[in-house]
Amino acid sequence: MKKKVMASVFAALMAPAFAHATDFMGIELGAKFDMPECQFTGEGYLARYTFVFDQPIRPCWKRSILKGKPGETLDKDSSFKIDFVTSDGKTPLGVGTDSTLIIIDGVVEGVQATTNGYEHQDSILRALQTKFGKPTSLKEEAMENRMGASFRSHEVVWKTPALEVKFSGMVSRIDFGYISVFTPKATAFVEEEYERKQKAAPSF
Repeated sequence: MKKKVMASVFAALMAPAFAHATDFMGIELGAKFDMPECQFTGEGYLARYTFVFDQPIRPCWKRSILKGKPGETLDKDSSFKIDFVTSDGKTPLGVGTDSTLIIIDGVVEGVQATTNGYEHQDSILRALQTKFGKPTSLKEEAMENRMGASFRSHEVVWKTPALEVKFSGMVSRIDFGYISVFTPKATAFVEEEYERKQKAAPSF
């Protein structure tokens, strides 16, 4: 059973086109953003996206409930973050089907994905190492759950002039982890977004 789990993880993360590490979860970084919107039913405030596994075309993008309604016009040549549903076979075991793209001037510059945390962090780490090679840094951080049980989270970074990949096996809690694959433009975009939110945050 363990071998089957590992095989599914490897198959989903890797493909021959990954030789230059420009493709992740079926998304080509540096490519023009031309993904279709996910299927939805209803109109206006009653519009709802079809369930992930019933989407007829994947990958597809969808709006966050806080950032507009299904069917609204999207300027694909601008800069923004947008949620997307991955293609069949491109979501490894332990990685969420709903992930996020970072688009800069109409070009895909980053992918963000969440994971199920502790349960799958070892297999996901091995798959990422097989894809991206030896990490630039790899360390373990101790965590505890509410019952006082101790766990160790993988904190891993791969860094090249073209890409920065980060993997946190657990973030804040044991059932939630995080992967990001960013070009320098995506990294700058996220940092600027964070600074804007910090400046806009209420203070006393």
